[in-house]
Amino acid sequence: MSTWIPVIVGLGILAVAMDQFALWLERKGWLYYRHKKGSGGNSSLSGGIVTQFQGIFEPETHILEQVESEETMTQVEKEFSGDGSGDEKLSENKNSKP
Repeated sequence: MSTWIPVIVGLGILAVAMDQFALWLERKGWLYYRHKKGSGGNSSLSGGIVTQFQGIFEPETHILEQVESEETMTQVEKEFSGDGSGDEKLSENKNSKP
């Protein structure tokens, strides 16, 4: 039992030192740790990685997003062209999405 006490104390000191090092990196602006928050969303690195993995493992999700994006662009183009037929479909698409 007495040999574990220095190990536990050493791990505690190491944890405090790593915490202080991470706070120093945060003050320098090199790390988002405890006080500063990242930008979040898809613009963050982790959001981009998650999106890429989702595209690999669930390609149908990416295809669905692409089709919805193309449909929305088509409706916007119709609306700005003065056709008028895009107004009804655009409101239908907004109501049909969850």
